[in-house]
Amino acid sequence: MGSSKKVKNKRKHNEIESPEIDDQSINHHKRRISKKDDSGKHKSKKHSNSKKEKKDRKHKKSKKLDTHDKNDKNDEIPFNIFYNYSQALELEHAVTKFMESYNKIIELSPNFKTYQQIDTNKDKIDFQLVPSFSRHKLKFAAEIKSLSELHKPLDLQDLATYETQFDKDEIKPILNNLATEDVRMLEQSKPLAITNDNKLVNSNDILGESKENNEAISTSLEKNWPPELLPIKNIALKSQVFIHKSMVNNKLYLTEKEMLHTHNERLEFLGDSVLNTLMTLIIYKMFPNYDEGQLSSLRIQLINNQKLKEFSQAYDMDKYLKSNVLQDGGAKYFSGKQKMTADIFEAYVGALVEDKSSTLGDIQNWLEKLALPTINECTNTKKGIFEDNNDLNINAKRKLYSLIGYAALELHYQTVQRPSRENPETTVVCKIGDGTILGSGTARNTKLAGLKAAEDVLNKKDIIEKYANQRAAIPRSESSTKASTTANKFPKINSGGEYSENGLTRSHPPISSSVSKVVLGSDGELQMQ
Repeated sequence: MGSSKKVKNKRKHNEIESPEIDDQSINHHKRRISKKDDSGKHKSKKHSNSKKEKKDRKHKKSKKLDTHDKNDKNDEIPFNIFYNYSQALELEHAVTKFMESYNKIIELSPNFKTYQQIDTNKDKIDFQLVPSFSRHKLKFAAEIKSLSELHKPLDLQDLATYETQFDKDEIKPILNNLATEDVRMLEQSKPLAITNDNKLVNSNDILGESKENNEAISTSLEKNWPPELLPIKNIALKSQVFIHKSMVNNKLYLTEKEMLHTHNERLEFLGDSVLNTLMTLIIYKMFPNYDEGQLSSLRIQLINNQKLKEFSQAYDMDKYLKSNVLQDGGAKYFSGKQKMTADIFEAYVGALVEDKSSTLGDIQNWLEKLALPTINECTNTKKGIFEDNNDLNINAKRKLYSLIGYAALELHYQTVQRPSRENPETTVVCKIGDGTILGSGTARNTKLAGLKAAEDVLNKKDIIEKYANQRAAIPRSESSTKASTTANKFPKINSGGEYSENGLTRSHPPISSSVSKVVLGSDGELQMQ
């Protein structure tokens, strides 16, 4: 065993020292050793470099931290700019109101499922509530209530964008955490026990078919008056017609824009213009022979507050007006109520135009039937502004002066009433120098009124005979003299109809031989003899 081992080692030794060993194997062995040494040196160098870089980074970081700490010590935060006493109180108040508002929403609002059902049946709720559904607030409250019932969080970022995303015609939820599938899971909300002393009126009850009181408006109106009222299909517009501005004046939570589209003032403005235009077209076509003055006067009779109030009451519109104006029973209130009642009719006409369910032609035809009794009442009497003046004597003034006129008498015409909105007629009187009024006339303008005043005097035979004989008593040379130089020569007439001249009283004035006598002719007209 031992000898065998010696032989084996000896053989190995001989193999190494043998010249037959391949030089290539030796060289390969050397290269492996050399490569191994180089690799060790590289790793050592790499490790050395990594250690140096790490040390540099640590040094830089330490330096940066030292600099930051140094800056923090030099620039302390001025905390007083974030809070002061009043600001802190405002924030606390805001948070308190925020929590109160949130709790009030949860308490009062139905969930979104109930909101959707009400929104699609607005014609069945009190018409005062309808404008609220055109704003975003009720929908927002219903969505918050729904999240609370579903135990889902409210993303406060939705608050800032909710109003801009709101569309009154869209019934889907807006809040990100409330999906349509969530709404289906909700149960119907239970109504609150709210008491209301006022009778609630829904949109379907406004302007019903009952016309029991229509004939009581005026006995001169036809039995089929008023004509059937044109309907407003847009429920929001119809409700807006009957809401007075006083109902929303004190609602500080509403923006100015929201207020404008809640009460009826804008619709009233539109209706006023439409009424003026359509009534003008109606009478313009109906009376082709009327001049501008007559047409203006007739239009005033059709669109004044008193007449519009009658139109409004004919359809019971005044019964549905919602207003906070104090009903103190005073004259100022009743005057204002007439205006308010007239405004309802104007607002209704404006809503018809906005609704677009009726054309302007439809509205004009309806107004013509409504205004016809008033038109007939104004024009059929043939008095004043609407009198037929075709038979008027255009030479009446000339004829009157030829019978009784002379310089000393100072026959003239004076306008005592000019046209106004309340009374479009003109009144002129015929007077003499001492202020005595001989006659008067009323017409649509001064010229026609003056002619009528002259005709009025001509129709008074006793007046014509008296002043004609008075003129005949004065010599022709004196009758042409101005009144200022002949005042003392002018015979005065006492209460008994007797003439006084130079202290003598006579039953008739002296007749000048140079002037013919005025007598009543067989045809009833005064003539010179």
